[in-house]
Amino acid sequence: FKGTCGFYHKAVLKIHLSSFVHVVLHGDMEFFTLFYTEYEKSKELPEAYRYAAAYEYAFSHFTPAITPGELIVGSRNFSPAPEIVKAWKETYHDIAMARQVQHGQDSHMAIDYELLLSQGVLGVIAKIDGYLENCEEEKVPFYSCCKQCLQGIIRYSENYAAAALALAEKETDGQTKEELLRIGKICKKVPAHPAESFYEAVQAVHFISHCLSLNPYRLCSQQFQLGHPDRYLLPYYEKDIQSGALTKEFAQLLLDCLGIQINMRVPSGLSSGYMVGGRDEKGNLVANELTEMCMQVIDDIQLVYPAVGLCCTPEMPETYLEQACRLLQKGYSHPAIFNDDVIARGLMAYGVPEEQAHNYIHSTCVEITPVAASNVWVASPYHNMPQFLLDIMDRE
Repeated sequence: FKGTCGFYHKAVLKIHLSSFVHVVLHGDMEFFTLFYTEYEKSKELPEAYRYAAAYEYAFSHFTPAITPGELIVGSRNFSPAPEIVKAWKETYHDIAMARQVQHGQDSHMAIDYELLLSQGVLGVIAKIDGYLENCEEEKVPFYSCCKQCLQGIIRYSENYAAAALALAEKETDGQTKEELLRIGKICKKVPAHPAESFYEAVQAVHFISHCLSLNPYRLCSQQFQLGHPDRYLLPYYEKDIQSGALTKEFAQLLLDCLGIQINMRVPSGLSSGYMVGGRDEKGNLVANELTEMCMQVIDDIQLVYPAVGLCCTPEMPETYLEQACRLLQKGYSHPAIFNDDVIARGLMAYGVPEEQAHNYIHSTCVEITPVAASNVWVASPYHNMPQFLLDIMDRE
């Protein structure tokens, strides 16, 4: 059996994947149990409606997990109730395993975060309602089920708001109480409604990515990326900085918390992150304070993720590449450095429109995928860069 990273014996790979699924399920067990509990109750429904009903039910009843000190919330529940563990092991594990998709690929992409932040989930639902008014009959199940799934995510966020406010009522520390009250207020608003502040935008981006990572047809966390946060978060950052509602230090703290949450939702051995720099859809250079701050997350939290990519152009001030080099000099494995001009030209050569060719993501490690337009998963070719260096040095 040939894997993308080398050669593996089938039996060894099977044991590795089984162990990986077991670790992931410990955090996602409650969600999957809730999903398949409802899924088994609705066998009379067509598959799409059956999935949507179970998905909405699972998110509507999924227990919010808020760790003390968190500023950005939304994560896997690593302490499921004993009855959940019992039901999963005795009943729903086998049902779920029999339903797993054995082929195809999803995730490895970034969604349209600008749409999410500007219109909110309710805005997306409104778009779906518009499609439902005029679409062909065969498309009705798809749009109807998308709407129902999104409604489940809104309820999940509302449950987080309620949980934060309940914790605030019991909290005696003044600062912690204020933080929980603020989290409750934010989760009442986003991702359902458009974000208006930097804090709301960061929370909405993480919350949707967290929800997308839970796929009951694949018992492993999905690898959704965060696109280019130094582009879509910049208007919120600049507005709040100018009004005095936000300091650069607190903004950095929120980005650091976002980075920690990525580590909480992505199992060891996978990858998730974002890209910074490069050019926008009009070909204008992107290089700003958030570009630096998103890279600074690497040094601040010193964890495996986020996997950060820096898109370099000849016009980019050297300070950004120098910052990347300083981080790499410390022994971190990222930021990875990408030649923006070469990648954009390559995408356009294959027919990708120019505005999309400037808006790409390294889907996990190095594979290039247009943001909000594709989930193409390209697993090759890989190049052994150290070997190239050794070849130049005339060493084996």
